[in-house]
Amino acid sequence: MVASLRVPTLIWPGMVVHPLQRAPAVLHTLTANPAPPRPMEPSQITLIEILVPPGSEGIAGYGLLVLRLFMGVAFIRHGWPKLRNLRTWSNAMKTPEWLCFLSAASMFGGGMALLPGLLTPLAALAILVSMAYAVVLEISSGFPFIAPDPYQIPANDYVGPMGMGEPPSWEKAAMYCVMALVLITCGGGALSLDNLLIERSEEHTSELQSPCNLVCRLLLEK
Repeated sequence: MVASLRVPTLIWPGMVVHPLQRAPAVLHTLTANPAPPRPMEPSQITLIEILVPPGSEGIAGYGLLVLRLFMGVAFIRHGWPKLRNLRTWSNAMKTPEWLCFLSAASMFGGGMALLPGLLTPLAALAILVSMAYAVVLEISSGFPFIAPDPYQIPANDYVGPMGMGEPPSWEKAAMYCVMALVLITCGGGALSLDNLLIERSEEHTSELQSPCNLVCRLLLEK
């Protein structure tokens, strides 16, 4: 074996050395006197990773897609008529008009955001707050959790233009709360704009943690 000849690099006090010129000396110092291991720094977490959980893949992702589209269409349909007839709805609910506006706007705006899957957890959270408030109102009104089946309804009760109707309950609002919680915790699934935001965020994080950038940071810190 041929022994490698190491030429020492001399650096006098006050001497200005470019980071690239001092690289051999730094590498020699690190090799001869290895520094003690540093504690691992916490990985950088972006705002997108906090607001948008990664969506599931495969069949689970398409299941979330179906749930997201269903809730989007349903709440656009629920919110728009309430916005158009805000005062009538406010009088029927015996609730301040501004509060009814917030509820209807959260339904309509959340449904519009769910269709393309844009910030799905935030859109689902807006719907969850509105539906949770509906659950509180219906429970305080004495409505049961599950309404009686139609064959158990006395004659001429809950009769409407389309025939016998369903008595009130807070079952439907509670189901929407559970569905919104699924989207908040699991994401929007397949074919979601959130997936593009996550990919862009991961690319940005990988660029910041590339080996070249780490070496440059090491040279500049010495």
